[in-house]
Amino acid sequence: MPILYPENRQEIVDRVSTDIQAALPESEPFLRNSYLLALAIGYSGAIYDTNKTVQELQKQLFPDTATGEFADRWASFKGIYRNAATQSTGNITVTGTLGAAIPLGTQLQSSDGNYFLTAQEKVIATQNISVTSLTRSGTVVTVTTVNDHFFANGNSVVISGADQLEYNGTFKIVVTATDEFTYEISSAPTTPATGTILASQICIGIEIKSTDYGLVTNLVSGSELFFSSLIAGVDTSAFVQYEGLTGGADIESDEEFKVRYLFAYRHPIAYFSASEIVLKCEEINGVTRVFVHGTTPDVGQVTVYFMRDNDANPFPSGSQVAIVKERLLTIKPAHVDPDDVIVKAPTPKVINFKFSILDPNTLTMRVAIEASLKAFFEEVPIVGQNLSKSSYASAIYYTVDPATGDFVTNFVLAYPLGDILVGEDELATFGQINP
Repeated sequence: MPILYPENRQEIVDRVSTDIQAALPESEPFLRNSYLLALAIGYSGAIYDTNKTVQELQKQLFPDTATGEFADRWASFKGIYRNAATQSTGNITVTGTLGAAIPLGTQLQSSDGNYFLTAQEKVIATQNISVTSLTRSGTVVTVTTVNDHFFANGNSVVISGADQLEYNGTFKIVVTATDEFTYEISSAPTTPATGTILASQICIGIEIKSTDYGLVTNLVSGSELFFSSLIAGVDTSAFVQYEGLTGGADIESDEEFKVRYLFAYRHPIAYFSASEIVLKCEEINGVTRVFVHGTTPDVGQVTVYFMRDNDANPFPSGSQVAIVKERLLTIKPAHVDPDDVIVKAPTPKVINFKFSILDPNTLTMRVAIEASLKAFFEEVPIVGQNLSKSSYASAIYYTVDPATGDFVTNFVLAYPLGDILVGEDELATFGQINP
């Protein structure tokens, strides 16, 4: 039976005044500025405040409605604790003159006011990276290196050793992978290039860590940071490397926390079960979805995939995968070989959409559909499972145009045309709606 609470203070005043008049028929408790009405108002205020307090406490009596410190207490009964805010880490490329030193603990600042400290002491040197292939498509040259480079977007890199001289020179680059970058030329030399090719730069890669906490400390590849104090021989700014600055996360919200501890209440945990693996992974702030594939790739093994949907790149980096595996090894049975606990980032299978018919076909409807599909792809797909046409079609049909309140009444997709097929390591993810 529901507990009924007064909606406002006046409701109590009216009830008390009615009771007074019933007990004292000759009285006038509803009379403005009367002594009895003043008593009724004062008494009702105290009752209303008490009701609001009881109403709030009622929510804390149950784990699915508890908030704040009460939610923390319900979760603690299952050994689950709220994830604290975390700092971001990553690598930057610093340029300058040969031999210039960057001390440990040197401070840098981003344009939005967040501060970072270098976690290493490094000296700027000439970096000569061997190139395995250099190809051209139109004016864009793609360079693949033997090993991972630590060049950053916007760096000027010297290309030398190509037999086709047009490829050689100093170029501003765009980094497209840890072992790949591109630059532009105006001529059209033979492709692929031949020769013993080097990519060179006077620079150094340095690990940094934010001094602040939260999502705002994460930065994407190519972001510019500025040294707080000038260092002799060191350029005033540095650039974030390809994998970005990651790992920064806000303190876990009540909504996110509740999902985790209610999962534990609803799924009794057996030793190293899928439920325990999920909960252990989600102890790491920033981990949002976990997919556990038992007896994969073989009997006695388990493969765990996870996502970080709140990061700029939701697919985990190598360092983030290593952190999750290290955490899982703390709960593995003694007889299980660490190599049999396999942790991976899913391989993204990007799905683009194009409509041949859409009704109503308005800008606001297309924006709403894009938001609906993004939400769908962040909740429904599972690693290694095909995605049915009916499931993503439903996400489109139930979209509402916020400008008019209209639903989608009719649509035909040019692509995708049917069920979305994914490989065993793949996770379907939303790309864009093409015109």
